[in-house]
Amino acid sequence: MCLYVKSVNDFKKAAEDIPCWKVLEYGFPPEYAMDIEEDDELKRNPGWFTPFVYYPISSDIITPREDTVKWNRDWSSIEGGIIHCFNNFENAQDTAGAWPNCYVFEAIIPKGTEYIEGSDTLWGYINNYGSKCVKIIDPIFLDSISTGEPPKL
Repeated sequence: MCLYVKSVNDFKKAAEDIPCWKVLEYGFPPEYAMDIEEDDELKRNPGWFTPFVYYPISSDIITPREDTVKWNRDWSSIEGGIIHCFNNFENAQDTAGAWPNCYVFEAIIPKGTEYIEGSDTLWGYINNYGSKCVKIIDPIFLDSISTGEPPKL
């Protein structure tokens, strides 16, 4: 998912934990998913992954697949090197509702983590975050990740 920003130079360091919400999908990624051949485990067993890029998630600490921020100057967007999350539950829920098997989890951007504010749309500014690390703190996710079972809602 792209994050539209005014400048790639607007990264800040979190002075304290920043509450946020992360959308994750549970199940099997589609066959055409990027880099899915790198993770055979997700081919055999259902699991957690990010919508759009199908990045496998196996821990409460989520970091980007790549270390370098991918900046698209033509669209003023960041297309990699960050973890996208939402600053409010309602916007996260709107996004989660677009896909089957998506869930919204309470999370934080940990104190000291680099992050940037942006939007997931060009047409109206909806405040979102892109961060170098997101920690899921939601007990439903933590239970699911520790047991390997689907979420118990």
